[in-house]
Amino acid sequence: MNDTDFKSLAKRSLSESTPKVDVADVVLRRIRCQPTRSLVDDPLPWFAAATVTSAAATLLFTYSTWTTVHDPLMALVEPFRVILP
Repeated sequence: MNDTDFKSLAKRSLSESTPKVDVADVVLRRIRCQPTRSLVDDPLPWFAAATVTSAAATLLFTYSTWTTVHDPLMALVEPFRVILP
């Protein structure tokens, strides 16, 4: 294809009008026809529930441990106080 062919094709394409195409109906029909996934098939809620459960168990365990130790830094030094009076 030489340069003159390209220029004539470009002029011809600029003179033509674009066809009117409405794709909104086709797109909306496809969106409406898509099956919805149930929550049982979706793994995200199951992983979220497992995460929340493990976080709650960790919180309960650490809170009960934290309340038994009044001063955490003193609890670290306590074994040395027994050895060195």
